[in-house]
Amino acid sequence: MNDLLSIRLAGLLAVLVWLLPVQVAALAPPLQQPTVVAAPGSADDLLFSDGFESGDLSLWTGKNGLTVQQTQVLTGVYAVRATSDGAPAYARQTLSAPQTEIYYRLRFKVLAQGTNPIDLMGFRTASEGAGSPVFGLSISAAGYLSVQNDVADTTAESTARVVDEAWHEVQAHIRVGEAQSESEVWLDGVYIDALSGAEAVGSAAIGRIELGDSEPGRSYDVVFDDLLVDTAYISSSQPTKPVVIHIETVPALAGVKFAIEDRTAVTNDQGRAELEVEHITDLRKRLKLIDSQLSDTTRATIGRWFWDRHTKVRAALDISHPVTWTFINLEGQPVAQERVTSLTLKSSHGEVHTVEQAQIGQPLWLHASRIVPTHAGLLQKDIYYSVERVVINGTNVVNRAQQRFFPTTQRAWTIKLMFYSARFRAQDALFGFPLGSGVRVVYPDESAITVPFGADRSVTVDQLPRGEYRVQIIASGVSPLRPLALTRDQDLHLEVFSQLDIAVVVTVLASLGIGLLLFGRPQILSIVFHPIASLGRLRSAVAQQYMRVTRARRVLPRE
Repeated sequence: MNDLLSIRLAGLLAVLVWLLPVQVAALAPPLQQPTVVAAPGSADDLLFSDGFESGDLSLWTGKNGLTVQQTQVLTGVYAVRATSDGAPAYARQTLSAPQTEIYYRLRFKVLAQGTNPIDLMGFRTASEGAGSPVFGLSISAAGYLSVQNDVADTTAESTARVVDEAWHEVQAHIRVGEAQSESEVWLDGVYIDALSGAEAVGSAAIGRIELGDSEPGRSYDVVFDDLLVDTAYISSSQPTKPVVIHIETVPALAGVKFAIEDRTAVTNDQGRAELEVEHITDLRKRLKLIDSQLSDTTRATIGRWFWDRHTKVRAALDISHPVTWTFINLEGQPVAQERVTSLTLKSSHGEVHTVEQAQIGQPLWLHASRIVPTHAGLLQKDIYYSVERVVINGTNVVNRAQQRFFPTTQRAWTIKLMFYSARFRAQDALFGFPLGSGVRVVYPDESAITVPFGADRSVTVDQLPRGEYRVQIIASGVSPLRPLALTRDQDLHLEVFSQLDIAVVVTVLASLGIGLLLFGRPQILSIVFHPIASLGRLRSAVAQQYMRVTRARRVLPRE
């Protein structure tokens, strides 16, 4: 008896052991622990993503009543807010390809709700126009998470309450198909049985998603952030796609390098580049051109940023090129650069460059073009430079602004300098015969040279810079420094007062003086020719004068 009972109990225990796993599996809801999934993949693999860090809704194909703001934010610096007193507030996005199975994750916070439900998200078909609604999640008027099956025209409400003024994460999964359509819903990582299971959502593929509430007549204030769409379950740790900054250079140049913090991008042949960032806060301060040297002959700097939107910018580049120069005179003969003291250039927009003697032989980088906004768009304008001064020996040897060059097309300049020649000949001032051993030429900077005469008592000095000179003949006699304004080739005859000229002049002047002294004065002649008789008359006159003075004293009364 006891053996039989033991056998029966053992058999019953074996049946229970066999049935228990089957019953547990049958009772367990699908995806009870959705957080136990593979590590999050790349955000680039998602069907769609928007953390709203672009500062706008540019990723959406249709929108109405939503505002991107920074007051209420979960992650990053931007989130989108739907505030309504009756007008719809929503956005729609068309997927790159229709999907028969899709997951949609969204984070939200309810700030206020009227006595009405609030639609949070929706799935729509890919049909023409906005597509037809298929399935959506909402918050009931009582504040519970609910679903709306638009195909079957049914609603279901859960017991999962949405707490106001708190951030929540909701995720919905639907699979379309006549035989295997279903839906699943998670709130804050918890699987919601009441809203999950087989669902008659038809067989039309999902081609659009909706954010917010497109129904009129409702009152609410809701904030949305970190929206993702994919073909597999989306982990809570899965980030949204980074914001893509589209950069275009004007003019279009390849190899221009931009950076935002540690992320860099280089423009292609069309002058375009893309940079991914987590957010666009202070983007206009953070975006930098980090390498201005594009090649050995080209540099680029930012002249100005032109922002089309928060995430699209055109970089107007100022282009510079190195230029060199050589100097020639008016006959085309070279002038040594060592003779040039300084070179002054002025650009067409007023920038002045002065190159001193030590740098004359080195290339100079000059601003060659800039971008100018016009009614027709952004235009590249070449900059030209005029030669203002070239100083040699203290004098300017160019006419101001007469010679102009464009660095965009002219990298090696030939600058013409005004040099002239002067032939010097010296002759006696009175008799005209040649004389002197050479000529001393004093330049405008007070430096001087002495050049000897040739056999014909003349010399030609070439390569004299235009300017004000002083010249002096080297000869015995009187030869003062004389001014010379050299503005063309000149043949100069310079006169010198030789010692012979001086002796002749002195003799003539002395003769003239004596003649003037004697002319009309016979008493002087008598003194010269009859000195004894003249002396006697002089003594008699002195004696008479003495007698007159003596008599005058005797007559004076005594005191």
